Amino acid sequence: MPTVYAASSGVALAPNDSVILVSKDVGSERWAINLDLGQANPLQLTGNVFRGSDSEPAFVYCTPVQVDGSVDDIANAVFHYNCFGTSACSADACPEWDAIATDVTLPGSFFLPR
Repeated sequence: MPTVYAASSGVALAPNDSVILVSKDVGSERWAINLDLGQANPLQLTGNVFRGSDSEPAFVYCTPVQVDGSVDDIANAVFHYNCFGTSACSADACPEWDAIATDVTLPGSFFLPR
């Protein structure tokens, strides 16, 4: 399992070492996502993307498709995901999840302090 330290760059490791928490600006968006390091859902991504200061959060759920390199060398690995998105639930119902991207590629360095 990689070693990750909390830093002002928007990355922290959960107390049980099972999740990397990321909150970073990507272009004009703010990504607040979690990388699951646990055995039940390895490398799964979940979280929110905020598309502007006045925007509602978009919820994302991404399943890993492929890792180029080794997870043990996360800084040099490249992660590929299929991602789904939805908006917030109302008091009456929750919207369906829709496929939003079939090959989201993130460098492993995204999950590390800058």
